[in-house]
Amino acid sequence: MLESIRERFYFPKEVATFLDSASGSLKLKAAIETLAESSRWPNSSFGADAILSSEVVSRGADDVRRFLGGATAVVIPALSATHAVYRTLNAVLGQASGSNLVTTNLEHPAVGDSTYTLAKVYGKERRVAGVDPTTGRVPPESVLRLVDRGTDALAFVHGSNITGAIIDVEALVSEARRLNPNIFIIVDGVQYASHHWVGFDDLGIDAYVFSPYKIFSVKGLGFTALSDRLAQLPHWSLRGYETTDWTLGNPDDSAYAAWSSVVAYLDWLGSQVSSSNASPERIAAAMAASGHHTSSLLDLLVHGSFGVQGLKAIEGVRLHAMADGTQNRLGIALFEVDGIGAEAAAEVYLRQGIAVSSRTRDAYTKDVLEGLGVQEGIRVSTCHYTTPDEIEQFLRVTASIAAKARRETRRS
Repeated sequence: MLESIRERFYFPKEVATFLDSASGSLKLKAAIETLAESSRWPNSSFGADAILSSEVVSRGADDVRRFLGGATAVVIPALSATHAVYRTLNAVLGQASGSNLVTTNLEHPAVGDSTYTLAKVYGKERRVAGVDPTTGRVPPESVLRLVDRGTDALAFVHGSNITGAIIDVEALVSEARRLNPNIFIIVDGVQYASHHWVGFDDLGIDAYVFSPYKIFSVKGLGFTALSDRLAQLPHWSLRGYETTDWTLGNPDDSAYAAWSSVVAYLDWLGSQVSSSNASPERIAAAMAASGHHTSSLLDLLVHGSFGVQGLKAIEGVRLHAMADGTQNRLGIALFEVDGIGAEAAAEVYLRQGIAVSSRTRDAYTKDVLEGLGVQEGIRVSTCHYTTPDEIEQFLRVTASIAAKARRETRRS
């Protein structure tokens, strides 16, 4: 099955083992081929090409709903997930009469910076729940103690792209709405949606954000699925559009076409693991299988296998923010190797044919790393196309890097 999956993706020639999907997934061949074909259409406003373009965009929005399990959700197109969050939160705070908004310090800047910036614009108190540095999770009670009747919005990440921690959205939302039934809830699903079934209609939220470049397609496009309640709010729009139409200008139909190719692939993948004749059920099955696979890879990554030590056991390796184990996590681990910096280590991995990511306190990860009490780290991330053999090779190389760093430290 894995072989059949992998042959459908482009793999970078520079590396034999790609373990950096959290930075952006491998690209689906069908998506790139569709993008190239669709990009040749003229951007005219008449004739068959204009009709085809409109149909592609409409189908792409329908595929967002299928992918997320949001049958009647209103879809916002944006330039990126960050742009999508800004637009969504701006609409909420622009009409809200409360005094505060709540978020966490486990956030990507999509939520972290949008809540910071727009809280200042609208004169709201920004309340931040802190991450537990030992587990890389934000305890639900830390979030809920900040929510009150004056809270206009609660915005948080579904699954962290640094620690891999997954938040139980349904449980948190249920308690938040008990404290404040009128609160608007926005979820950043950019990392989570790449690997697990979302089920938008079951979450009880107002907005769910994701980006196709993390799901086998291209950058330059982000989506938010909205509840009808949020979709009806005043927002940036064009006069003459329907109240719930959030489109600004004409979107790139070729990017939508590429996205639809991804959803078609997930439908195919679901047909390999499910006997259902219904496309939404097949897509849900595909994402469930993906989540199960990446969970097993994380166990292998942390605990190793017969003859191969996991990150937890390799001498000189410090595994961060995973004291409570590998359950309820994305296929992501953050660690350091004693005696070598994260950026230098990432370069060594690359010379060994393995792509990982170094994370430092830059604009994207400063808040999270500060919350964890970590200066920097090496992030390894998997996807449903990752094989156990690739993880084992990564662990062997890690053990070699750690051993060499120890020898050089002793000599110095």
